[in-house]
Amino acid sequence: MKYLPEKQHFCGKGGKRIRQVYLDLENTELLEIIKPLLGTTEVEQVSEVRVRQKADEQNTSFTLTAKSAGGEVREEYEVEINEQRFRELLKFGSMGEISKERFDCEIVEGVIAEVDVYHGKLEGLVTIEVEYDAESISQAEVEALIQNFAGKGEVVSEYQSYKNKNLAKAESLNEVYRAFDKEKIEKNTETKTERSRPQVKKIAITGGPCAGKSQVMEALKTEFGDKLHILGEVATQLLEIPYEQGGIGVPGKDVEWSPEWQSEFQRRVIEKQLEDETLLVQIASLSQEGSVLLCDRGILDGAAYTEGGRDNFLAQQRIGLAQCFELYDAVIHLNSLATDNPEMYEELKHTNPSRFEDGESARALDEAIAEAYCGHEALIRIPAQPSIEDKIAYCKQIIENIGGLIIEQNLEKTRTEHIHNTEIHNEIRQEKDLHKNS
Repeated sequence: MKYLPEKQHFCGKGGKRIRQVYLDLENTELLEIIKPLLGTTEVEQVSEVRVRQKADEQNTSFTLTAKSAGGEVREEYEVEINEQRFRELLKFGSMGEISKERFDCEIVEGVIAEVDVYHGKLEGLVTIEVEYDAESISQAEVEALIQNFAGKGEVVSEYQSYKNKNLAKAESLNEVYRAFDKEKIEKNTETKTERSRPQVKKIAITGGPCAGKSQVMEALKTEFGDKLHILGEVATQLLEIPYEQGGIGVPGKDVEWSPEWQSEFQRRVIEKQLEDETLLVQIASLSQEGSVLLCDRGILDGAAYTEGGRDNFLAQQRIGLAQCFELYDAVIHLNSLATDNPEMYEELKHTNPSRFEDGESARALDEAIAEAYCGHEALIRIPAQPSIEDKIAYCKQIIENIGGLIIEQNLEKTRTEHIHNTEIHNEIRQEKDLHKNS
């Protein structure tokens, strides 16, 4: 947490003097110099590079730090360098620099506040930063501790104006204040706009081969009209881009399949799907009524096609499971006919052998997709029905419920009837027991 106290003064002794210089990543000569210093970190993934000189009464140290592009987690790689290398790299410091003193203050037992007192062009600025374990202490408690230590102020962790990289670019402290005021106005405007918009529910619909997904989605679109927004299957869209026009290529046609191809393909799927989902949510939010975005497969479907399953998929793509779960208010898994009615699946397969996987492969894929979403609080598995109309009816009821058209109790009933995930089913029962006993 980064905190800006109202009283911008601090008197301390024994601080560390810090000079922090941000380097120009557009310079190819710089990239060649830092590449051997970064170990396994790929230069292409680096979005920020800085060098730092830190000195106290006894020692002076020099470090090079590289940060990856933004995301749920920003990776940081730091390596010690000597003074000669530090001086050599300074010539690439066209992105600005900051000069400050840092004081480590124990504001309560076990909680250290880093108080930065800025000098030079930012003379008069003081910030306080505290790193803490969110599982053992809340943000509100940390903020209260800082206020008790430094007086009234404001948390500025989420404001770009007070990021060190932007402080380094600023020409003066007044410029920082102006940027901060502008950012606060923009954030307040965005918050008011978001509050005035109807909430858009996002649902992923998935399933194995011959689950009836395409027919169900087409029928639902006809049923709900403009209230239901559809995101088509991103993987198919990417494979349809011609290889000679920058497409990733179709294995067996344009390229040979390999684990590397699969990983890169899933990376592109995630990138495009997140962009498309964000855009469609924005479009859907412009509606005067509540609406639903129905996604033809979700981010975690890729785990079913990755060797090693979900864990390997998440590690390769550098995303978190919680992040993936939070993307969707619900996940509807339509069971494959191969899972619930193998005999009928085989009959259909014989009518068109080129279109269907063998029964064993289809069942394995169906289960792999379900396992990818195992643990989502609203995973709804719908078994194969006697007719596609029954499946459509189940999905229609779920979308009505989640879209807010029916009271919440009906959604819980739908989940109880159709969720096959034992863990989630038990959680719902436990919640009911708690309500009964309270």
